[in-house]
Amino acid sequence: MPAAGLPPDPRRIKQIAVNCHMAIGNLIMFQPFLRALRRRFPEAELVQISFEGGPRHSLGVVGDNVDREAVVPAPKAVSPEALERMRAAVESQRLAPDIVVARWIKPNDTKTLCFLSATKPAYRLGFVSSGGYAGALDGVFNVPIRMQESQHEVERYLSAGAALGCRTDDSKLGLELCPEHLDAARGFLDRHGIARVTKVGFQSGSSAIQHWKRWPMTHWIELARRLAEAGVASIFLGSPDERAEIARALESAGLAEHPMICVAAGHLAFIEAAAVVSLCDAMVAPDSSLMHVAAALEVELIALMGPTDFTRTRPWTERCTILREPCSCNTGTLFGHVPGGGVGGSAGRGA
Repeated sequence: MPAAGLPPDPRRIKQIAVNCHMAIGNLIMFQPFLRALRRRFPEAELVQISFEGGPRHSLGVVGDNVDREAVVPAPKAVSPEALERMRAAVESQRLAPDIVVARWIKPNDTKTLCFLSATKPAYRLGFVSSGGYAGALDGVFNVPIRMQESQHEVERYLSAGAALGCRTDDSKLGLELCPEHLDAARGFLDRHGIARVTKVGFQSGSSAIQHWKRWPMTHWIELARRLAEAGVASIFLGSPDERAEIARALESAGLAEHPMICVAAGHLAFIEAAAVVSLCDAMVAPDSSLMHVAAALEVELIALMGPTDFTRTRPWTERCTILREPCSCNTGTLFGHVPGGGVGGSAGRGA
């Protein structure tokens, strides 16, 4: 049953808890929604909820859009002991939200159920079965949000804001980089001798559990070689797990010591890598965290959209060329092609 008094009176909302347990790319696409919440409820405390054992990169991305982070348990099952532990965490961290933005409940999502049970908010907002998504417990939400299959992730989040009375006319992503992170990025480029040359950032990897999004490493090496021949530096960005594969591929190609090819993967914190992206002339990436970073920073972007959900997660920017071969399953089949091998192109945000 829908909550009474929708949209809620901003004067009566003292605290809002937002589930930010998500990948970095999703968190970047979440920013317009968080800003909309801030404008609608200027006096409310916005608390970012993270779960134990989950991603802790969030505060470097959300910036001033939340007031603080609270880390709560992530129980594997609903039990009296799990509920008691969650209540203790809620009490010790002064959590008494009037609104909980849970996003959705997936099968076996006991952590969200326990959090809602412990906090008992007046407004429980989340996505319900719609737009190709099958929810596990739609009835938990008294502010249910229905999605359309054609909606981008940014649009889906803003539609959730509309249910709370938020303005939805500001869909710009945005990512704040502080001077110390920019200084660290400039120092890194200086040390590698590429601060003053034309440079292109690469993210060759993707989420470890979504490896199918990756372009073959041999293609990245060939692209780096061609750029180096044209006097353009390539910077391989990414996680420590990707560094060894990149290094082996460069060694095999005889490019390990090339002065115009730099391996930054694993050597920079995420927000420092984002600062490096901001200093690049362009970025090339599959559907990945740094693809969304480039979109947020309005860096010229070439997005390699192979087998991924193109409609929902394509780059939210006009400064983008998307390379893909559309197919009926909306995933694209780009990844069999070599660089410059006749792939189809389309525009970014408006596509």
